[in-house]
Amino acid sequence: MKRLEEDRDAGLYDSEARKQVYQERMKDYLAAEEKLAAEPQQKAGWKYIPTDELYEDAWDNGDQEKRRHLLMDAGIKLWVKKKVGDVPMYEIEVPAAPKYVNGEYDERFADLADTDGHTAEEREFREFLDSAEPLSEEEQKQLRKAMERVAAG
Repeated sequence: MKRLEEDRDAGLYDSEARKQVYQERMKDYLAAEEKLAAEPQQKAGWKYIPTDELYEDAWDNGDQEKRRHLLMDAGIKLWVKKKVGDVPMYEIEVPAAPKYVNGEYDERFADLADTDGHTAEEREFREFLDSAEPLSEEEQKQLRKAMERVAAG
């Protein structure tokens, strides 16, 4: 609405037809604002809802698409870069584990981050990647294609 008002103040709705467009848009925005104001208000956040399934089980039982969503939902990002010699290079971003659930401090997550802010899972994953055998040319091609599919959604 602010941009619409700024456009009007700048004289962009000087003709009768444009004035009518402005009034219709503003009327729609105001109606939407009133409708939203009437909705119950809720503080932003997320809720911890326990399930009977462990993350490990979801991963093991999931297909490629399910695993992709598990990684994306967890905020994990992986960038594969050019090889240096025979070593494939990568960069991984693993968000820090939550310490608060529904706004309350949760002891279950208290020990997941070490002093440098990395989670135990992130360290374990980095160690796994560091110890992995270099990918063959064919495996690199397959990985690139898979990552392109993931990026394309």
